[in-house]
Amino acid sequence: GRRPNEQHWCDTCQVHFSDDVIIHRRSKQHKVCKQLGRPFCPVCKRHFRTPRKFVEHMKSAEHKEQVHLAEVQEEELITVDAVGCFEEEEQQEEEVEVADEEEEENDGIVSGSETGVEKEQDEEEYNPHQTYGSGFVVPVCGFVCRLCNRFFYREAAARHTHCRTHTHYLNLQNHRAQQKPQEDEAEDTSTPT
Repeated sequence: GRRPNEQHWCDTCQVHFSDDVIIHRRSKQHKVCKQLGRPFCPVCKRHFRTPRKFVEHMKSAEHKEQVHLAEVQEEELITVDAVGCFEEEEQQEEEVEVADEEEEENDGIVSGSETGVEKEQDEEEYNPHQTYGSGFVVPVCGFVCRLCNRFFYREAAARHTHCRTHTHYLNLQNHRAQQKPQEDEAEDTSTPT
C-alpha cells in the first residue's frame, strides 16, 4: 500500500506535496500553475497546451492577421501631453458650458474657423466669442500612459504591449527615482527632533 507522509514532486508547481496525486492535480494551486506554465500569445489572448501548438499558432494566418491589426492600432496612437491632463477637467467643463451658452446667444453665427475656413489675419485680436481651431479637438476614448504621455485606443495595447516596452520601463525607473527623494524628505520632516 501507500506509505503515510510520502512526498511527491510536482514539476508544474515546483513543490513537494503529501496529498494524493489526483487530489493535488485537482487543486486550485495546481490548475493556476498549469495555466501560467503554458505558452501564451498576448496578441490573440490564447494559451496553448504545448510549445509545438504555440509555434504552429505563431505561424498561422490568424495570428499574423491579429499582429497586423495590432501594428495598425499602434500606428494610430496619438501622443498626448498627459501632464495635468485630468486635473482641471471640471473647471474646463464649466468653461465649455459658459462658452456654449454664449454661442447660443450669437443666434447660430458661425465663424470661419468653425467651418474650416481659417482667416489669414495673423494680427487678429482674440475674441472670446469666436471659436478658433476647433478642428484640432477630436473625441477620444481610450487609455493614457501618464508616464510616457502616450494614448492607446485598446486596453490590451496599453497594458500588455506598451507596458512591456523599453521606453516605458525606463520612464518607470525614472519616476521611481524621482519619488524616492520625495519619500525620504517626507520621512525627514515627520521624524521629531
